Amino acid sequence: MIDLLNAPLAELKSRKANKEEQALLTNGLLRTSSIFHYCSEKTLSKVSRLMNRAEFKQGEVLMHEGDPQHKLFILKEGKLARLRVVDNQIHQVCEE
Repeated sequence: MIDLLNAPLAELKSRKANKEEQALLTNGLLRTSSIFHYCSEKTLSKVSRLMNRAEFKQGEVLMHEGDPQHKLFILKEGKLARLRVVDNQIHQVCEE
């Protein structure tokens, strides 16, 4: 079995992970986030079962200001920009 937490991303993308491997990958990804860093494996597994993977195209809007927020997005790769509309003009607040 491949060491999922230390394997290069390209190697992991080159083949399909089974459910056990996918759970380990998700738990490893969660552990890199400061909000999940100290969680137990049991807690990480519970959280990962509730997660859905999504891919977004460049320029796609994830949420609008003022919308009720009931989702947490964890960025695995890529960048996102936080934009604000003021007086009908778009201003970039930050890019992460």
